[in-house]
Amino acid sequence: FIPQINQNRTKSVNFGSKQTDAAKLTKIVTDKLKLSGMELGLPKPVAEMAHPNENLTVTDAIKILFAKIDESTKITKELIFNDVLTGLYNRKAYDRDRSVLVKQAIAGGDDFGLIHFDLDNFKSYNDSFGHPEGDVALKVFASVIKEAVGECGKVYRVGGEELSVLVPDTDYKKIAEIAEKARKLLETESINKYQEGILKRPLTVSGGFHVFHPDEKKPLEVIADKALYVAKAKGRNRTIGINDIPVQLSLFQHSN
Repeated sequence: FIPQINQNRTKSVNFGSKQTDAAKLTKIVTDKLKLSGMELGLPKPVAEMAHPNENLTVTDAIKILFAKIDESTKITKELIFNDVLTGLYNRKAYDRDRSVLVKQAIAGGDDFGLIHFDLDNFKSYNDSFGHPEGDVALKVFASVIKEAVGECGKVYRVGGEELSVLVPDTDYKKIAEIAEKARKLLETESINKYQEGILKRPLTVSGGFHVFHPDEKKPLEVIADKALYVAKAKGRNRTIGINDIPVQLSLFQHSN
């Protein structure tokens, strides 16, 4: 992105001087950035460049401005991969990161795991208290799961009340521990949030998880979803890995 400066305005800038004209040029381009939607919060050094007393040459002003454009472009690209409501990574980011992990695992790298979380009875929460309160519940849900996962993996909002967690370099035991830790933390924290008046009622979550194996015929998401389905069927507020349900897994693997 290169801002197009109106020729009539640039004529008023005398490139023979240094300090004042650098400030004028900076202000022109800064205004163009704002009009183009690139103004994402100017740092103090950049904002101060529009001041007539700023000791900058035209060359310095242009260098700093284009550095700002590069920074803004990077921020914009990152925003594409974030969920607006929760601040978590979104489905695009999930697809991007999953693809990388799959390629690494197939090439002989470390295994990775997937946890699918789904808030229990969230439709009734929305119906009872309204969507604004439902959004509050989703924010609490997202924050708690992210805290529980910590540095072990990344959390993504892949659906309305559905979160997915990708955990690199893991095994079945480790990912089971992460899933159960997250479930328990949400159960405890949501009671606290309810007592504080932030939530209208406590929340619980069900989770299904699995570790990726390159030789499996079913996609990882399908297997984790099957485990999640079983967790819901068994009464909700629990986490289950596909290895914990061998009978269902056997039937599942041979189904069309």
